[in-house]
Amino acid sequence: NRSGVAEDKLYVVKEPKGSDEKYVSFSIDITDHERIRKELCEIRTRYRLILDAMPAHISYVDTEQNIRFINKWHEKWFNYHPKEVVGRNIRELFGEALYGKLEAYIRSALKGNEVIFETVISKKPLLRHLAVTLIPNKDDAGAMLGFYILAYDITDRIMVEEALKKSETQLAEAQHIANLGSWEFDLRKNRIVLSAELYRICNLDPKMFRLTFREILRLIHHEDVGIFKVAIETAYRNRSPFSLYHRIVRPNGTIRILHSQGNVIIGDDGTPLRIIGTAQDV
Repeated sequence: NRSGVAEDKLYVVKEPKGSDEKYVSFSIDITDHERIRKELCEIRTRYRLILDAMPAHISYVDTEQNIRFINKWHEKWFNYHPKEVVGRNIRELFGEALYGKLEAYIRSALKGNEVIFETVISKKPLLRHLAVTLIPNKDDAGAMLGFYILAYDITDRIMVEEALKKSETQLAEAQHIANLGSWEFDLRKNRIVLSAELYRICNLDPKMFRLTFREILRLIHHEDVGIFKVAIETAYRNRSPFSLYHRIVRPNGTIRILHSQGNVIIGDDGTPLRIIGTAQDV
């Protein structure tokens, strides 16, 4: 009375010699079975597409360290198609050098620990930096079944960080040579950030000095506090650059003459957000 899927089986019934053979046929309704199978295939395909599209290495490894699942990211960096990888042992796949670097982390994951670390793989023309997480998988009784590997390529981030450190080092060297420091005043938080050179010029300990505008004013020579405040307030009010010469009194009592200049940084709504500037010991 309804369309469906059936599995037919035909059996031959052997009779005594001289008698005709008889046949028995069975039909089993497997409609629900086929529907569930198709749904599972669709779900599996959908998740495979999602995992392959993710910009990360995703794999599952059993307790014998054999790979049971892997997405296409691995092919990009190790030149293996996922079908060539499934079933292989990660020690063989990674090679002794890389496996040796990861062995302690793998053993920890197999003991049920979630492990997070960074490592480097060789991929010409650059070494690739990876952020890796090993996530253990257990059954309901707590027995280990294996672990997942999630690995993200963070090479670009590392290169940016290294370039930033290099730039900061070069800037610090240039400021030291020029006897010039820089500062930034966050107007919303009332916090001031000084460069290392400006700390040196003012003879201040970064760990001891409270970075507020009031503390900065205490450094200014009492005869110059007025012109310093007027310069900053005028720049704030007019959203304009400022430049002035003034004296500071170091904690040890020595006096230095600084040439300070800077500008006001305005937000999208026109509200002043920061004042940035430099101070050169002249």
